[in-house]
Amino acid sequence: MIQNVFSWHNLKSDQQLTPDFKLLSDWDRRFFPWPWDEQDWLNIENSHSHFLVSWIESTGFSLWQLDNSPNAYLLKILVLPERKKCGAGSMLMQESLAKLRELGFKSAGLEVQVDNNAAISLYLKSSWQKSHVIKGFYSDGSDGLSMSITL
Repeated sequence: MIQNVFSWHNLKSDQQLTPDFKLLSDWDRRFFPWPWDEQDWLNIENSHSHFLVSWIESTGFSLWQLDNSPNAYLLKILVLPERKKCGAGSMLMQESLAKLRELGFKSAGLEVQVDNNAAISLYLKSSWQKSHVIKGFYSDGSDGLSMSITL
C-alpha cells in the first residue's frame, strides 16, 4: 500500500513531498499546548514505521501512523492560531480522512485530553465517536478520551 516510510501530502495540490520535520516541530513547539520534544520528532523521522503527514501551507498539519492497517491512528493535528475558528481544522481533518480512505484505510483512532473541548468539538463535527476514558493517560496524569471513526 504505502511505498515509502512517509507519505507527505500538500492537500491543496495533492503533491507528494519529503516531510519537513523542522517546520512541523517548530509549529508544534510554538503552537501546540503539549509539544513533543526534539527526540520525539527524531524518533518519528528515523522510524521504520509508515506515516501520513497531511498539511495545508500556512495553516496546519496532521500526522497519522499507518502501521496497523486497515486502522490509522492520529498522532497529532495542529492548526496555526491565526487560522483557527475559520474552518481550517475541519478542512484539514476532512481532507486527511479522504486521503486515508484513498489509501485503503477502514477506520482510525485517537486519544485527546478530556478537557480539550476545542479538539473534541472538531472530532465530533468530523463524525468521530467517543469510545471511553483512559484514566491517567497523559504524562501529567490527566485523563484521555479515546475516539474512533469508520472511514
